[in-house]
Amino acid sequence: MNNNKQSSSPVSSRIVSSPLIIPLLTLAITLGFVSCLNKEKEPDKTTKNHTLNSYLQYPEPLVAKAPFDIDLKLKESLDNQKKFVEVQRLFEIVSWQNFIALNWPVSSSGQPKAIMSDKGRYPWQDWKESYEVYLTDGSTPKPWGTHSLPSGFTMENQNNSPIISRTSRGDLQNGANVEDEFKQAFTDAIWDQNGNLVRYQVMMNQSEFDYIVNNELYNIEGQVAFSKNNPTIIFPSNSREKEGATEIKLAWKQMDPSVDIPERFLTVEAYVTDEKGEYSIKTMGLVGMHIAMKTISSPQWTWATFEHVDNVQANSLKYVNGKQVQASFNDPTCDICPINVFPNLSGDYSNSTIKKNQIQRVVPISKETQALNKQVQKL
Repeated sequence: MNNNKQSSSPVSSRIVSSPLIIPLLTLAITLGFVSCLNKEKEPDKTTKNHTLNSYLQYPEPLVAKAPFDIDLKLKESLDNQKKFVEVQRLFEIVSWQNFIALNWPVSSSGQPKAIMSDKGRYPWQDWKESYEVYLTDGSTPKPWGTHSLPSGFTMENQNNSPIISRTSRGDLQNGANVEDEFKQAFTDAIWDQNGNLVRYQVMMNQSEFDYIVNNELYNIEGQVAFSKNNPTIIFPSNSREKEGATEIKLAWKQMDPSVDIPERFLTVEAYVTDEKGEYSIKTMGLVGMHIAMKTISSPQWTWATFEHVDNVQANSLKYVNGKQVQASFNDPTCDICPINVFPNLSGDYSNSTIKKNQIQRVVPISKETQALNKQVQKL
């Protein structure tokens, strides 16, 4: 083990073109690439093979397996016809398909369960978290299929509970520099309306992990050596049939049993830290999932952002198990709460006694995306 090595995540160029239980998460923004071809071509007849533009509808029924990229021939045809909104829809459908595949429960042998509501582990739960890859001493990560604990965690984890302690893009577990990848999806610390910090995870699939390990990109020395013979880092691309590099970034809120409704969330029992840095088990609910995929259609990577439907708006007239449904990050009764800023109790005119964020959406979800969300959520 070389204790002089320093850990750092590889920086690749990712140009973004546009920003659990299925009914409880919605596609907020699909980050797909709509390429405008300069050369003129006669439109091919690809779209005529799709009766009544069926390619714009989410394919039914829900299935556990998803294509890893869009239909390239169809995309080219739509590009040539300048139907860029329809191209965006292709990316959104694939994003939903991969979201569903990632959250379809599997058996202990990795086989998908019969229906999505069955009990089981989710495929992403066996992925590597960034602190397992970019180790403090720059050493080689443990092989795929095995897991390691973050430095400073000394408790017995007999149930293999997840450890979710990152609270912002500057909160770096294990001391490793993973800020380059982290700040693309997350912001600074966020508190929910109960005054609890949101926690984050950054995880990668085996394709991305193998590429990093095989090229020793998990430490600075390896990255320097790689750059001498390679002009850029090129992760394996997802195609329609073959999986490539994919990473997800998860946001979790702590369930408050007095007000939160765990049944409306995908929940896990996880170790989190308090203000003193001490770990304890808490019930955490998923409030956001970012999916980044390197694809043949978009070698600069695509992004899709899914958020819980109750994040900033909720139907306060609805009750579940005797509890009122409430927004996690917005108080609709406070018209004078500072919006989308770091909470500061001394200057907070809401007279709040706890630190919490008042979040409102800045960029509205497009009507087209809303329509697709509704279609999928009904399945």
